[in-house]
Amino acid sequence: MEYGARIGIIPPQYANYRQNYMCVFDIECLETDYHGKREGMDQNIEKEQKLASLAVGSNLPGTTPAFFCRKSSKPEDGQVLIDQFIKYIDDVHEKLQEELPA
Repeated sequence: MEYGARIGIIPPQYANYRQNYMCVFDIECLETDYHGKREGMDQNIEKEQKLASLAVGSNLPGTTPAFFCRKSSKPEDGQVLIDQFIKYIDDVHEKLQEELPA
C-alpha cells in the first residue's frame, strides 16, 4: 500500500492501511477411478476428485462459520453446494465492503 501511495496510485491517507480480515475454506473430495474420455487430457489420469463438502469461515465481524455438504452424487446437488458456498463468499464480501475505509 505504501508503494502505491508513493507512486500516486493510492491516496496517501491509505498508505498504512492493513487488511485485518480473512476468509478461509476447506474442501473435501472423494477420490474415484476415472472412467471418462481422455481425449486432450494427460493419459496418466487414474483418479478423479468428486466434491463432497466445503467448510468456510471468516474473522469478519457479523459472520459465522458454515459447512456445506453434498446431499447425493447427483450433479445438481454438487451445484447446490457450490451455489451455497458462493453465496456465503458474496455475503462476506458485502460485509467487508462496509468495513473498508471510504
